[in-house]
Amino acid sequence: MKSWSIGWVVGAVLMGVTGASWGTVLPDKSLSPPPSRSAMVFVQAEAAYASPGVDSAALKAAAGPAGNGSTGTMPQAAAASRNGTFKLERVNGLSVTDDLKTVYEIKGEPKAVETDPLFKEERVLVYEDCKVGLHNNFVRFIVVSAAEAETVDIDGKTLPLDAAKLQDALGKPDWIAEDGVVYRSHSRALKLFIDAETGKLTAVHYFHRTAA
Repeated sequence: MKSWSIGWVVGAVLMGVTGASWGTVLPDKSLSPPPSRSAMVFVQAEAAYASPGVDSAALKAAAGPAGNGSTGTMPQAAAASRNGTFKLERVNGLSVTDDLKTVYEIKGEPKAVETDPLFKEERVLVYEDCKVGLHNNFVRFIVVSAAEAETVDIDGKTLPLDAAKLQDALGKPDWIAEDGVVYRSHSRALKLFIDAETGKLTAVHYFHRTAA
């Protein structure tokens, strides 16, 4: 499997949240990442990030405020508003504030480690249920692929990797994009990547929304 840079992935996900390059610029300026290596190499990210269950087209987001100018045929959450149940503190047992030692204590030894010689401070730990991206030994993102897992654990609650059921549990999203929906809680964000044609979930991304 091709390795991919953490900077690339975080940049790609953030671009999916903000739609800064393709769609409407959101009024929340804090979501727009500053100029960085991640933004400059975003085109490369599309090719590098392709993996089973995560279509590279999912990186081409055109996000807009929820209920305003959103497009696509994704299933909508049944709840009328955020139910407040999920604080997005942990996904599959890990938080975006954990360090490498904590990851090993919680998840154990990974089955594989992906690295990039160009970015030696970054690595991706591959587990059965998720991929954990690290930068300088701190968690930057967690990816759960619907092609490789059947459930995702959010704040200690196990949920099926199903677009409609996840949205029903999480409530109304904070943002809607062409390739999925985004939930925010303080500095943390969770994005459900959903195939616009089939309505099926492809992956769940959990990340620090101000990272770049």
